[in-house]
Amino acid sequence: MSRVADKEYQHAAEVFVDALLDPRKAWLTRWVLVKKSRYRFLPIPSWEQLEDGSLAASLFQTWNGDILIEEWLHNALTNNDRDTLIRWFIEEAKERELTKDELSRLLACTDIKNVKRSLRGLAEPFKFQPGPSPPTRGQYDAALELASTLQPAIFSFLQQASIGTKNTTADIVRFISKDFPKQCEFLIANLSVLEACLRDNRLKQRAKAIRARSRVLADAIAGSVNLNRKPSTAAEYLSAERHRRRKASTEIR
Repeated sequence: MSRVADKEYQHAAEVFVDALLDPRKAWLTRWVLVKKSRYRFLPIPSWEQLEDGSLAASLFQTWNGDILIEEWLHNALTNNDRDTLIRWFIEEAKERELTKDELSRLLACTDIKNVKRSLRGLAEPFKFQPGPSPPTRGQYDAALELASTLQPAIFSFLQQASIGTKNTTADIVRFISKDFPKQCEFLIANLSVLEACLRDNRLKQRAKAIRARSRVLADAIAGSVNLNRKPSTAAEYLSAERHRRRKASTEIR
């Protein structure tokens, strides 16, 4: 995944802080204060959670939540100290190595249109069916291994597709099978998953370059099959789990 540039962190910080200081968005300030009382930084919802009512539910739950506010943060909010708040956001975002997608999801929480959409989701009780169980470590192990195996084949597939061929997805997979027989056997057996991932607009937004896109697609396919999640959610899950494991490994050393 491509590295986030300093100017992108700066832009995200400015948008977020301007929303935080907007007197019309008291709900956002309350949400940030309550969440920051419990976590060092803010939990970032998935795209699915932004649409299914989870964001609205979280905003509602924090309205009467307890707040333990740090003095510097209280002073910055009271005095509309934009520069201090921007520095805080950038420092926290860089320390956590937030991706472009995670920054986009965090900024989406500040948009009243997304809050209203989430409220509509909250008002539809049939959307709140029990979801799938959280993935087990074994499922993550299998998905991460599969994603690593698929990535070179997906990269070759995307190179062929970029030429502008009129061949179908299945035709291209069969063409590259001479170099990646095992991977292509899997892709043919799960052709509908591959085609769904290729169509997914959120996955397209996460990466444009072929190599980066091949990693995202490999995660989405492996996660869809092993974690039983939608493509974009599957990619987010695997990316987060890989990052968590790398961080844990670094801390151990």
